[in-house]
Amino acid sequence: MLTDQLRISQTLRFVATTNFTGATVITWYNLLDTWFIAATAAIAYQLFDFVRIKEVRVMAVGSTGGAAVPNVVVGVSFPSLSTGFVGEGREVTDTSLGVNSMAVARIRPSPNSQSGMWQTAQQLTAFEIRATDGAGAGISGAYCEVDLEFRNSSDVSPANTQNAVAGLIPGNLYFGALDGKRNATTEWESVFRLRA
Repeated sequence: MLTDQLRISQTLRFVATTNFTGATVITWYNLLDTWFIAATAAIAYQLFDFVRIKEVRVMAVGSTGGAAVPNVVVGVSFPSLSTGFVGEGREVTDTSLGVNSMAVARIRPSPNSQSGMWQTAQQLTAFEIRATDGAGAGISGAYCEVDLEFRNSSDVSPANTQNAVAGLIPGNLYFGALDGKRNATTEWESVFRLRA
């Protein structure tokens, strides 16, 4: 029997830019925008139709940020309730003092929760990530790794990327930012090339 579905697992890595303010909400649409194909220089489509989260990790090293001791707090959470979505209400945080050790927060969704099930491109919150220094400012240079499983289907029309694109080479695959924004304004830039 032949199937029309392509299904792959991928770990995507992102680094916080100077636009990062300390906390970012990531939607399902954002996750599907992390990997897309250019149809024209100004039109791009998500490469896959469905996404499922396997694990999210946030890592950062302490920064002085006005505090006497360099420190950092990182966290990842699956929200409990957002309109039209029932999440897990789970949160994981970690703290690091000094610059010699890294704070690492990692979380896996429960397989029977909506956070752990296949989702389409929608504006509901998938998860929230945080990384702040002792003064509460965002840590640029923090890392976020997201283990995702992607799938497509012939009975779903491809979705356009959420934000406008420009200067793309038709037919090329691109990696988008974690927050769905373009490179100049994103808070979480992909470490993979080609980026858009």
